[in-house]
Amino acid sequence: MKTRLTLALVSCATLVVADGFTPVYPAPPPSQPTSTWTTDKARSANAAIMKYLGEPVPPPSDLDPKYTAEGLIAAWKTTCTKLGFELDRLAVDDTEFPFLLFGTISGNHDFQALPATLRAMPGYAYGGSVVGRNNGTTYFSVNLMPYDQFSPAQREAIQRRLMIRLQMLAAIRSD
Repeated sequence: MKTRLTLALVSCATLVVADGFTPVYPAPPPSQPTSTWTTDKARSANAAIMKYLGEPVPPPSDLDPKYTAEGLIAAWKTTCTKLGFELDRLAVDDTEFPFLLFGTISGNHDFQALPATLRAMPGYAYGGSVVGRNNGTTYFSVNLMPYDQFSPAQREAIQRRLMIRLQMLAAIRSD
């Protein structure tokens, strides 16, 4: 059964309909001029994105030690050993919650076994990652925090910021 997905991009005033991967863009009425890019539009779009992302989420005051920088480093080193990864560099982004790991591993590696390996470690889970390869190394950023550790009040804010943070951290290590 085919499903139909309709997305409306209100800020761009463009309706995009995807049906079986074929996007349909309605033509602007002939009497209206086409939209032009301006720095004011760009500033407005950026402000909307920043408002949507919101503020960084602070860690809970009763943070379980396994989710501190030290606990995450120990868990990642154990994971790398189990997967046969030779860790080159490792750092923790503790600027907001959840704390994220990022760094490089020697060689070109596939992270397909990562979720199962983390499930075998009590209290940790695969919460997303960004992985790439560059000059014989694998760079990564990863979230080991199970989603059930996020307070319900913070889940939406965390989800909005998480993938962007992972992408930014991976970009730091890919250079």
